[in-house]
Amino acid sequence: MSNMPQIIDYKRLQSSTFSTWAGLVGGSWLGLMWSGLITFPIGVGAVIWGGSAFGGFIAVPLWGTVWGLAGLSRARESGVKANGVTLLGPDHPLTQITHRLCDRLGMEARPWVGTMAEANAYAIGSKPEKALVVIGTPLLDRLTPMELAAIIGHELGHIANNDMRRMGFARSFQNALVWFMMAERFKAFGRWVLTWGSELAVLRLSRKREYWADAIGAALTTKEAMIGA
Repeated sequence: MSNMPQIIDYKRLQSSTFSTWAGLVGGSWLGLMWSGLITFPIGVGAVIWGGSAFGGFIAVPLWGTVWGLAGLSRARESGVKANGVTLLGPDHPLTQITHRLCDRLGMEARPWVGTMAEANAYAIGSKPEKALVVIGTPLLDRLTPMELAAIIGHELGHIANNDMRRMGFARSFQNALVWFMMAERFKAFGRWVLTWGSELAVLRLSRKREYWADAIGAALTTKEAMIGA
């Protein structure tokens, strides 16, 4: 795999996360308007004016953005500490495989690479330059070299697509919306429906990003390797 050329136009994958953020702002406003209508007149006042200085239209996007950026800024270091990740050096074979796949992807950034005890894999970080790819050690024993490369390619696909930022904002906006409704004492029915609705929306976004990452993992290796992994 070391002699394989770049096969993906990395720059075309680097789409901005602004559209995701803007969609989350719009979605939070729609949720607040719906909740305000079903709890009229108290809910409308809370949405417009809020309990103190800010109404929901300002508070929820503000909280969601600030919490999202704060969480992303420390995601890599927090992930290492919280999940028992063992960081690997630049000469480790797993690191070398990851960096060769970065070359094939056309990605100049070199993420940290680590292992963990669980049979899973993930990528976290605020941007490609501060990303971390983690592979569970059970996968090293169970997967073929090409299947393992497909998994790493999948995680690099998340990095290339800025999926960590998208999902980080999605979760922070969801939390901000739910907590605002609880603080403003919206009716339990409204909170319940909006909580489930926002969760389904986040899961839909997550599944969409997973399919894109699968496609990149397959492109970097083979379709059969990605399916097998």
